[in-house]
Amino acid sequence: MIHGYSTGDAPSTDYTMVGWIADQAESTTRVMSSRRAIKGRFNYTTIMTRGLPTGTTYMGAVTYFNGEGEAEGTTVLELKN
Repeated sequence: MIHGYSTGDAPSTDYTMVGWIADQAESTTRVMSSRRAIKGRFNYTTIMTRGLPTGTTYMGAVTYFNGEGEAEGTTVLELKN
């Protein structure tokens, strides 16, 4: 059950509740980025995928690791196809 907050005088409202399923990396997705980080410069990342059904929103994340294998940061991705 969902309880609305501050809905004005509306007795009811329509909405779409989005849900996500945590799964695994798709074999049709490829992530490419420079292996060398330079302080003060952007490190552009390219994400290529194929075969995704249209009309679907996909969520994902890319985690960047340092030379010792420790996570340095994660970027969250949203793809509307």
